This record gives sequence, C-alpha cells and structure tokens, in this order.
Amino acid sequence: MFRCNRHVDGPEPRTGCRLDLRSVAFAACLLAIYGLGVYHRTVRMCAPNLSKDALWTLRYSVPLPVGEIFRDLASPNNHPLSTLLIKGAMLLFGRTNFAVRLFAWLPGLGIPLAAAGLAYALFLRKRVALLTLALCSFNGALVFYSGAARGYALQTLLLVLFALAAVCHEGAQGPSSQRQRGLCRALLVLCPLAAALTLTPSILFIVPLAACHLVWLWHVERSRCPEAKAARIIRRGAVRHRDLLLAYAVLLLALAAWYGGNARSIALGRGHGTVVAGGGSLVVFAGRALVELLGRSCLFASCLVFVRGRRNRLYGVACLALVAFSLGSAIVVNGGPARVYTPLIPFLCIAAACGVDSLLCWTETRLSHPRPTTGLLVVGRVGGADS
Repeated sequence: MFRCNRHVDGPEPRTGCRLDLRSVAFAACLLAIYGLGVYHRTVRMCAPNLSKDALWTLRYSVPLPVGEIFRDLASPNNHPLSTLLIKGAMLLFGRTNFAVRLFAWLPGLGIPLAAAGLAYALFLRKRVALLTLALCSFNGALVFYSGAARGYALQTLLLVLFALAAVCHEGAQGPSSQRQRGLCRALLVLCPLAAALTLTPSILFIVPLAACHLVWLWHVERSRCPEAKAARIIRRGAVRHRDLLLAYAVLLLALAAWYGGNARSIALGRGHGTVVAGGGSLVVFAGRALVELLGRSCLFASCLVFVRGRRNRLYGVACLALVAFSLGSAIVVNGGPARVYTPLIPFLCIAAACGVDSLLCWTETRLSHPRPTTGLLVVGRVGGADS
C-alpha cells in the first residue's frame, strides 16, 4: 500500500558530501529538541512548591532507617530506592528542593536519550530516533515526573535501559564483542532489579519485556534450523545462550526473593488500587490511562506502527503484549492511577515515531520537496502536545 524510496527495515543510505550536511542538520535538530526538553524539566525542577505526595514522602518515608525504607511497601508514597536516593541527596545538599528532586531530574534527562537510542538500535533509522526523542522530550507526564520527588522517572529509565541492553546484547556479534555482551548481561540483571526496588509494580513491565526477548531468541534459533523439532531447538538455544539464561536465572531468583520476602506488605499496598471488574471496565480503564499518559494524537500515531514494514509490525506486537500484560493485570491485582503505567510511555513513543516515519515515507514519494516535512511535523507535535 505504502511505498518509499528507502527500505523501511534497513539503515538509511549513505552518500558522500550530502551525508555531512544531513548529519550536521540532524545533530542540530537533535540538540535543539533535547535542549528544549532539558529546559522544560529544569523549569519543573525549580518550581518553588512540592506536591502533596512529595511532602508525604519527606515527612514519613525519608526519616526512616534504610532497612525500614525497603520494608515499608504498603505506603503508596514510598518508592524505596528513590526514597533512599533522596535521603542521600539531602545529606549532601541539605533540605532543599534541589536535593529532593535531583534523582527525579537526572533520570528524567536520560529517558529521551535512552528511548532514542533504543529506537535507533531497533530500526537503524535516524528519523525514528529523532521523532522518539521529540515525543519523549515533550511528553507531559515525563516532564512532570522529572521534577517530582517520586520514583517514576527513575523506574522508567531503568526499564528502557533493560530493553536497550537486551537489544544490544543480540546486536553484539563476534569475539571482539564479549565485553559488550557481558556489560549487557549485567544490565539485564541490575536494571530490572533496581526498577523493582524503586516501585513494586515494575514486575508488570519486566515480565513482558523479558518474555519478548526470549521469544525473539526462539525465533532466531528456529530460523537457523526450521525443520528441527522444538525440543532440539530449545537444547541448542540453551547451549548457545547459556550465559544469557544464567543472567535471567539470577534475575528471577533476586526478584523472587524481593517479592516473596515482602509479599504481605505488597498485598497491603494493593488495597489502595482501583477494582476493575470485567472486560468493559478494563477497556475503559486502559483507554483513560493511555490517553492521560500519551495524549490522543501520540496514541493514535502509535497505532500506525502496523501500517508498513515487518520490523515495525513485530515491534507493534511486542508493544501490544506489554500494554496488555501491564494494564490487563488490573483485573487480578487492582488497577492504579495512570502514573503507575508511566514506563509504557517511551515504548509507545517509539511506536508512534515508527508510525509517523511510515507516513512521512509515503508523503515524500508524492511531494517535490519532502525534506521540510519532518521538521514541520515535529514542530506541530511539540506545539500541539496534549499529554
């Protein structure tokens, strides 16, 4: 249906002098967009007043001993790892708004970069990475929680790094990449574990992300020997990826210890959630949460990921699995406010960037001067942000 002069699933073509000019323009656009994102987050960080939730955290959670911070999981305002970082920052910088918000602001600055890096690692297209950077830089929820004394920005960054580590681990090939693969395996353990220590609902995102990684490994192994039986494919894959599976085993044990040891406190915390009964209520609940997090325009753009390109569609299916598992769990463990699902934003922004890129490829075949379309679209998206 849609056609483009460039291959959707492959990297962009390289040409001599023109590449230099385009690279300079791309870098300038990237820096301008990211600079505006940093500005918005800094303005939010410098706001004089703290929110009610932040004040509650400062009053009741930060003064607790370190061990008690990680045991007090029934309180919805205690995000243990974030609370510990706030406690440390206040020891260094005093009881100031800067210290309280520092470890929300720093992860908030990293989320757009990490999401753009993940987009480029997945699709090898600069425009997809640029659009992802723009969407994440100006997303209202991400900007807000980059200046709040809460753990949502830290949790989101850790989960994006988890996904990026999985992609880079599979992209690193050859004997010279052993160090990179080792680093990726370390991140595959540390990032999700730290996210779980920040907010216990992180398990709702860790499970589908890890499952997508393992399903992709299964697909790769099956493509190498299409006629082999499933048992043989599993045995070969287990031998080939034994180090990776060992890392996931360590992660599984650590998460089991964390959630199992604090099961009672976590169950008490679920009492603050919203009861979602039935499929109709779940659809309404999920729709409201996604619109609040992304806005209608970005949410619609994310649906366009299925328009063209096999790689885009595979990523769209992975996003559907992530959204279905995290939001669908509300039927079992009660639903939370929209902010609980903040980690969905970067992944859906990547889907939206892919959808917009597909539309731009389609329009560029019909316009005599296609280059300004990207800039006009980004400016329009920034100016009309509704999240």
